[in-house]
Amino acid sequence: SAWQSFFAQYHSSALPRRNAFYGAVVPSESIDVPMTYVAGVLVDSNTEVPEGFASVDIPAGKYFCAKHLGPMINLAPSYGNAYGVEFPASGLDMRPAPHLEIYESDKEPMDSDYEFIIAIPVN
Repeated sequence: SAWQSFFAQYHSSALPRRNAFYGAVVPSESIDVPMTYVAGVLVDSNTEVPEGFASVDIPAGKYFCAKHLGPMINLAPSYGNAYGVEFPASGLDMRPAPHLEIYESDKEPMDSDYEFIIAIPVN
């Protein structure tokens, strides 16, 4: 998985240590091309990305945020609620940019009180 690959190299890399990790879902320009998922940390635009890591530009802008609560294995209903209920009810329009998952690095992903943010780019 993207996370296994990331963590296999992260701790021995020169990447900065952060309190949060990000999953970035980069939509494709074509229905025939699948989206791209990248796991990582937020760095400044002038940071040299070490070999073996990918870089995704996150343009400035607003995000609609929904919260997942509970172990990671139960995240499908949270996505369904975020994209199928909460976001449509907001009346906001999506903008073309990566969709984000924001995780606190000091939390245990399988705990019943684990939470992370699903961030949808909006105008």
